Amino acid sequence: MDIEQFNKKKLLFCERCDQVTAGTFYILMFLLPVAPAFVESFFGVIIFTFIIKRSTIFFWLLNEEQRNTKSMTFTGVYSMFIQAYKPVETYLNRPIAIYTFIAFLTIFISYNPLVSLKGFFFKLLQGIYFYFLLNEAINSKKRIFYFLNTYLLGVALVVINGIVQYFYGEGFVHHYLKVEGRISSCMKHPNELAVYLVLILPLLLTFIHSWFITKKEKQQLCEKEFRFYENSYFKIIIGAIFVLLIFCLGVTYSRGGWIALVVALIFYYLKKPKILMPMLLTIGVFVIIFSIGMIKERTVNTAGDVSIFTVSGRLDYWYSAWQVLIKHPFLGIGINAYSSAVKNFDVHWKAYPHNGYLHMGVELGFLGLGTFLLIIYRLYQVSLVNFKRMKSKFLSDVLASFLAGFLGFLYHSGLETFFYSTQLGNFLWIIMGLIVAVQKIDFKHE
Repeated sequence: MDIEQFNKKKLLFCERCDQVTAGTFYILMFLLPVAPAFVESFFGVIIFTFIIKRSTIFFWLLNEEQRNTKSMTFTGVYSMFIQAYKPVETYLNRPIAIYTFIAFLTIFISYNPLVSLKGFFFKLLQGIYFYFLLNEAINSKKRIFYFLNTYLLGVALVVINGIVQYFYGEGFVHHYLKVEGRISSCMKHPNELAVYLVLILPLLLTFIHSWFITKKEKQQLCEKEFRFYENSYFKIIIGAIFVLLIFCLGVTYSRGGWIALVVALIFYYLKKPKILMPMLLTIGVFVIIFSIGMIKERTVNTAGDVSIFTVSGRLDYWYSAWQVLIKHPFLGIGINAYSSAVKNFDVHWKAYPHNGYLHMGVELGFLGLGTFLLIIYRLYQVSLVNFKRMKSKFLSDVLASFLAGFLGFLYHSGLETFFYSTQLGNFLWIIMGLIVAVQKIDFKHE
């Protein structure tokens, strides 16, 4: 076998490994909201494929070095090992590396080192691997297309289950019950369902808006991915998912979810001004239909004053978390140690603080929280610059959609602990990976 044939076989092997990883991500996006117990299994497949691929590359490098030099030093082997196993390059590598290092340091000062060790390796690193391996395997428009379609299938299953739960009082997935007039579908709480739906809604608006653009604009969209979305059957499916999604989001009666929707749509309008009318129509219909139900189901009485927007309870939770944070301001109390450590403090609220940023600050200190916010800042800073340079209309629309939906997710995370949810915590890293991946795909042929 000559060198050229051997190199082709190497490329084919790596491509097959990436296909397995990409296929696992497709299934994961479909099942993650409805079967979180399978996340570990999917992660195992992804990691196993990664190890097989990178180990093979490592041995190829060793064999090539042996043929060229006939001898190897420890430094040379170490260098090849790093070269074979290093993560794919993205503009978030450095802040993620710093964030990971700070999280690792907190294990040694943790109130519960064993819990922190488990949280670091089986939660944080899992999410970070999802980010990097998605960027490695989802590396073409075709794979983005499949990724989005399986994502939409998962959304369809979630909203259908939510409709069943609303009208029959119990969903057919997990058999969760409707509680106090609110639905949660496959999620554990209505707020989790709301933010999951907000993440995908801007993409649905993009598809719907594309139906009404002029023929001249359609001619400019020569990409086959957009031609598929013009299919009549697909339009019916997308329209149905959109209507059901809006209804499900409405009957979560999630105040934070509704505001997150507005935040996401305003950001999306700033990037895509032509969606003004669909955006205003969506918000207007949404408010008219569901505001009465919100008042009925979520009105509370606080000191004799009726209000549906009270945050007095959360203020108590946040103050308790702040009291712990200022006692451990630098590295916190240890990753994943919040629930076990907070019992040792003289604070009013000894459960989760309903604020992902405060939760992270307590566990990782201001250093960890600051580095995480740096990741988010870097993500939006570079993405907004690249958005103006992107040549693919399909990919630029996907980017704008998920930047908008993800901003809604980040807003609502200030009212809940979504970063630490089994389902949504992984979505955090997967969506960040998708946002970066679409930019890399657009620019890789430049």
